[in-house]
Parts: sequence; structure tokens; C-alpha cells
Amino acid sequence: SAGEGVPSDMVLMHRSANPLIVVNEVDKAGEKVSSRSGGVTSLTTALLQVLEPETAGRFECPVHRVRFDLSRFNWVLTANELGRVPKPLRDRCHIFHMPLVTPDVAAQMFDTLLRNFDASIDEDTCRLVRAAVIEAAEHGHVSLRQIRRILERIVAADPQILH
Repeated sequence: SAGEGVPSDMVLMHRSANPLIVVNEVDKAGEKVSSRSGGVTSLTTALLQVLEPETAGRFECPVHRVRFDLSRFNWVLTANELGRVPKPLRDRCHIFHMPLVTPDVAAQMFDTLLRNFDASIDEDTCRLVRAAVIEAAEHGHVSLRQIRRILERIVAADPQILH
């Protein structure tokens, strides 16, 4: 069941020749076996042709059978574990290592996310959970996603959150 690819879809939908495309957690992408042809494809294989300027400049959409110049696309690939990103992808990227979340940053993230929740959370619970988030950051064990999940559980009034 072939479908229009993201690059050609972006050009056609937004009429932009230089979009920014973010591929989140590329280290977790695996391979997919086609049920029709039995062939194996992967995100790595798909990305290699659009990350290389020579092949990106003459990308052909398999659905529309139209050639697109994707050489001006901007790509951001994120990964949690760099070692799990295939070497050919790493070779085509500038790698930026993000530092662990510091206690100060964790507190700021907590406060910012807390403002985004409509439900009122009592002050004592907020103070306790904020302190726990800061302590977790002191040991390098907290992320924005985890803080968001904690707040979602509090808003949902999950009694297990403080255990």
C-alpha cells in the first residue's frame, strides 16, 4: 500500500522547497517487511537518499512519479542513544550532544508545564512533586516527557502518583 512520502507531500501541501523536517527518535526506527513483496525497507534507507545532496536533488516520488529537488530540505534527527543510530546516518549529520537536565532546568520545565494544565492542583502536592522532580534531576533521572506524565497523572487524580 504505497503512499505519498513526507518530502513530496510537504512540497505539494505547503508549496515550500525548504521545509524543516524533524525525525524524532531515529534510533528506535527498525525495519519493515512488506507483506506484498516480502522486501525489507527501513527509515535509514529512506533517509539516506534525501540526506545526500546529489540524490536529494533528483528524488523521484514513487507515487506521483514526479522528480522533486529536495536538496534544500532541512533535516533534524533526534536520538536518545547515538550508538543505535546507523553509522551511515551519523556520517551525514552534524551531531549535537544535549546535556542532562539540571535541577534548575527541571524546576523551570515543571513550572512551565504546570501553567499549561487547566486543572487546579493543590499547592502542597505541587510543592512535593516539584521537589521530587528537582531531586530526580540531581541524579540525572528526569526528562521533559517524564515531568509531563507526572503532571498528567496528578490532574487525572491518580492516587498512585505520590507512592
